[in-house]
Amino acid sequence: YKIGVGIKGYLFIKKLYKFWLNLQDVPENVRKEFIKRLNSDKKYRQKVGENILVILDRLDDIEKSEYVARAFKGYIREEYDYITFQRLARAVEGCFILDYGWIKKKQRFDNLDAHIAMPLTSVGIIELVAIPGARDERTNNVYHLTNFGKLFVGVVIEGKTRFDSDV
Repeated sequence: YKIGVGIKGYLFIKKLYKFWLNLQDVPENVRKEFIKRLNSDKKYRQKVGENILVILDRLDDIEKSEYVARAFKGYIREEYDYITFQRLARAVEGCFILDYGWIKKKQRFDNLDAHIAMPLTSVGIIELVAIPGARDERTNNVYHLTNFGKLFVGVVIEGKTRFDSDV
């Protein structure tokens, strides 16, 4: 029991550290302004802090902490609202990390197996745009990257600001 708690605690600390480390490139004046916003409302500050901890705790890969930090940076810079940050963080959590590499290379996906398409669809990164009429081995559903998916690729995967992205 103690070993399990120790390992879980150790992994959580690694996620928290990686998250914090990836926020260091936010300019000091932007961080100070964000802290001022946090300090203006105790409930808001507590909600944001607790939600970050919950998000990080749920991640199935330590590397995903960096992606959550990228999404949080956009929120700190007021590029989008808190709900959008939460949706981006949920998408980080819900996607298989090895899918990130090929998601950013495409706008259209013609040959996705259900076990790949369903998680990406459920977090809003892709959407089904065509279902072929005849079901045989040569026909496939067609998916496109959503506007949210484009934001995810730009901000979370590529580390751009929203203003650098096409969304």
